[in-house]
Amino acid sequence: MSKSKRLGYKYSTLHLNDGTHNLADSNFHPVKPSYAGDLKYSVQSSDHNGWLKCDGRSLNRVTYANLFEVIGTSFGNDDSLTFKLPDCRGRVLGTIGAGTGLTSRSLGALVGAETHTMTIAQMPSHAHTITDPGHSHGYASNTNDQPVNQIGVETAADQEDLGATTGTSTTGITVNSTGGGNAFNIMQPTIFISNIFVFAH
Repeated sequence: MSKSKRLGYKYSTLHLNDGTHNLADSNFHPVKPSYAGDLKYSVQSSDHNGWLKCDGRSLNRVTYANLFEVIGTSFGNDDSLTFKLPDCRGRVLGTIGAGTGLTSRSLGALVGAETHTMTIAQMPSHAHTITDPGHSHGYASNTNDQPVNQIGVETAADQEDLGATTGTSTTGITVNSTGGGNAFNIMQPTIFISNIFVFAH
């Protein structure tokens, strides 16, 4: 049961009975009005009673003048005659402004992603293991390589071997790599349960 009721010089659009079906004024309570730009959650899937589903569509600025006055082109527009609704599908809503120690957010700002690929600058400091197979160098201490005019027989390296160098060899050391470089999920635990609607009139 409902009726209109005068409140001073204003009229509320609707009063609902408290269920007693008593027609006394005290048994009727005002229904709070909705204003252009108000939001609500609902499992309804389509527009209803002045509430428009926030799906990013374009609207005419004249037809929805009250809503355009509130949100303007914060969510985009196709031309000078239109403006867009916010596209809330699959997104978490946040409030505008700047909380203590937080980044200031403006109407229509979009942030965040479902996945992220870490960059080198974002990686924590860490160490890598290496594979070192080891190696050896060959060196020959030649005997009897003195000039022929020298007397005697050599049994060990002599002055002819001074300054000799060993052979060269690569180390064979490799730095072991790991990881796949794939993006990872950064979504908070979420249940998708409703649509977002904005009041347009």
